[in-house]
Amino acid sequence: MKFELTILGSSSATPIFQRNPTAQILNINEKIIMIDCGEGTQQQMLRFGIKFNKIDSIFISHLHGDHFFGLVGLLSSMNLNGRVKALNLYCPVALKEILDIQFLHSGSVLRFPLNYFFTQTTSPQKIVDTPDYIVETIILNHRIPCTGFLFTTKKAFLTHKKAFFYFEVYFCLFFLLPNTQYRKFYPSVFGASIFIFVRKDRDFRAKTFYLYSVHFYPHLY
Repeated sequence: MKFELTILGSSSATPIFQRNPTAQILNINEKIIMIDCGEGTQQQMLRFGIKFNKIDSIFISHLHGDHFFGLVGLLSSMNLNGRVKALNLYCPVALKEILDIQFLHSGSVLRFPLNYFFTQTTSPQKIVDTPDYIVETIILNHRIPCTGFLFTTKKAFLTHKKAFFYFEVYFCLFFLLPNTQYRKFYPSVFGASIFIFVRKDRDFRAKTFYLYSVHFYPHLY
């Protein structure tokens, strides 16, 4: 499973010559996630070859400017580039008011839906649960309400175990079949039948199996 972090900015409240304000891109199995969006984030994305409209979700930790001042510009660029796919935005509740005012007074109308999921700062919570990963909040001690985000991938080997379990069950069932019923079809009671399960995708995450079988029967006539 791909789990790749690109740090676009790691500076504090003000940018410096070689570092931009906070922004990170997390790639989980080609799901592109942005964590915070300080000034200059768009330029950094261009520098690293990250396409704006591939972003699925944006997480904003808190409302100090160095963590979200780049967001209005990024959303506007997405709109100008023809985005129509919905964007998930995990953020403090007040951010919606800020964005609404910005777009109202600039006469901007987004052509894509913004799905808001408001974080709360009284206790940790699970805010995302997908087949690939989960996201939980971490309550941080800061001058204003602030949450960190814990990204945890789900272990693909559990599904592999399930596939091998089915392999073993079907392998055993074949040997338990009554000989009398299948003698005319199979030359030997001790034939081996291997069932191979192939998932829809490379990481064994899809719910549907495709079943292929390979048979081998010794010639004991």
